Amino acid sequence: MLRTSGTAPKRRTERTFCLVATVLVVVSIQSLSAGAGVRAASSQLGAIAPPDPVRRTSSHWAGYVAIPRAGAFTAVQATWVQPRIRCDRPSSSVAFWIGLGGATRHARGLEQIGTSADCSDTLMPSYSAWSELIPAPARPVELPISVAPGDTITAQVAASDTTVTFTLRNVTTDEAFATEVPARLLDLSSAEWIVEAPSLCFQRCTTLPLAKFGNLTFTSATARTEGHMGTIKDSAWMHHRIKLITTREQPAALPSVLSADGRSFSVRWRGAHRRRSQGLP
Repeated sequence: MLRTSGTAPKRRTERTFCLVATVLVVVSIQSLSAGAGVRAASSQLGAIAPPDPVRRTSSHWAGYVAIPRAGAFTAVQATWVQPRIRCDRPSSSVAFWIGLGGATRHARGLEQIGTSADCSDTLMPSYSAWSELIPAPARPVELPISVAPGDTITAQVAASDTTVTFTLRNVTTDEAFATEVPARLLDLSSAEWIVEAPSLCFQRCTTLPLAKFGNLTFTSATARTEGHMGTIKDSAWMHHRIKLITTREQPAALPSVLSADGRSFSVRWRGAHRRRSQGLP
């Protein structure tokens, strides 16, 4: 997810965010631009390469990634309850989303939709919903839906030959938004259910403190390939648990094991484990 100051909510301090999968995607953000050489979904559905390995730890992502054993994904969906963040660190942030692509070493794009929670420089929280298509236009589109702590959110990303359909509904307020976006370049090589630590990007990107979100649970988590729909642990694909771990001085996010039916899991915020000075008890 890329956020420029022009797309940031008016109630927030203007900042430039880079929330993209920079750790799990080996290519750089600069290469995820229009014309980067990713083919449309129709040319990939039956010809995807053997499953790529996925890194089990990340400095940005926590959650689950699924890689199809054959074919490519055409849709992903899930439901979650928006957590209330505790703003005890200025400019901390967290994003909750589902998406297609962006998780393997051959990935060249990412289609995602979700919600965010941000703490301002003055420790004021704000919440929003957004969608994004990478490599183009490579910036998030904020959705005209209100988001508040405790709201139940359900979302879906669906890809056809040349379009991506983003759908998000706030079940609590009964607000809904859906849009079909033309897309010449698509990556359908993975499906994701993710809690993300954003990065602040100017000339270089720096990971922001992960906002204290407590615990988030993804439910009704499913993915679909052509002719088949299943849960995260479906045998038609491989699933990988990703832990968000940076340094001992920064917070982390740790996903639980999957539920018995493979449809749900939780991600919990974990505080920093600071090193003790030598000689102190």
